[in-house]
Amino acid sequence: MPSTSPMPASPGSARILIVDEDKGAMKSLELAMRKEGYLVTARQSGSNALSLLEKEPFDVVLCELRMEKVDGLQILRRCRENHADTEVVLVSSQLTLESAVAAMRQGAFYCLGKPFQAEDIVRTVGDAVEKVRLKQANRRLIKQARNHLEKVP
Repeated sequence: MPSTSPMPASPGSARILIVDEDKGAMKSLELAMRKEGYLVTARQSGSNALSLLEKEPFDVVLCELRMEKVDGLQILRRCRENHADTEVVLVSSQLTLESAVAAMRQGAFYCLGKPFQAEDIVRTVGDAVEKVRLKQANRRLIKQARNHLEKVP
């Protein structure tokens, strides 16, 4: 697990995209994330998720690794190309060490094998949201520092 501490990020306006072809799994994840206070959008296909990612930004994408047509790795790659701040958490009932390592090398925040405990996914998504917030805060501070330095004679 990324950490053993309670969820570090306040969900507030964190936007989560859930992608899973298994409607039951998708609804279960959606319910768990809404219960934590996240703004949740869910899609049952990788193709629909990619279309949505073209239009809307998300803080975290929680995605099944193995799907028909467009899989979790394709969604991960698109996020890395177009949404540098978005963190991607991949889940799979067929997760292997090799597939987890491949996903992490491509930039996944974390990979979880199904079935997982609700508290594990909540903690992992919370850690991912915290990382997104830290990246955004870091960028703001760098911009402020540059603006300040430009004003110094």
